[in-house]
Amino acid sequence: MDDSRHKQLVGDRLRQAREALGHTGRGGQAQFARLLGISRDKLNSYERGRAYPSALIIQQLWREYRISADFLFSGEIASLPHGLVGRLPSAAEEN
Repeated sequence: MDDSRHKQLVGDRLRQAREALGHTGRGGQAQFARLLGISRDKLNSYERGRAYPSALIIQQLWREYRISADFLFSGEIASLPHGLVGRLPSAAEEN
């Protein structure tokens, strides 16, 4: 898989996790970005597959929400909280 496709998959999983946490739509994206201490534009660039989330963001996602790097980078859902898995679209399990 090429790097641009992988970035897009990571971005899709990040968006799915954000929405599963209840931060939906553009306002939800801005709110989630604030919680992570980044701009909405930065979060948008991650979700659109333009850049990978930084190591600090990945660490914060794990610490605050138990969203693992395994989920973001490979689609592995085993380490995610059960309540979050139930709110993810089924496509997250296939990626």
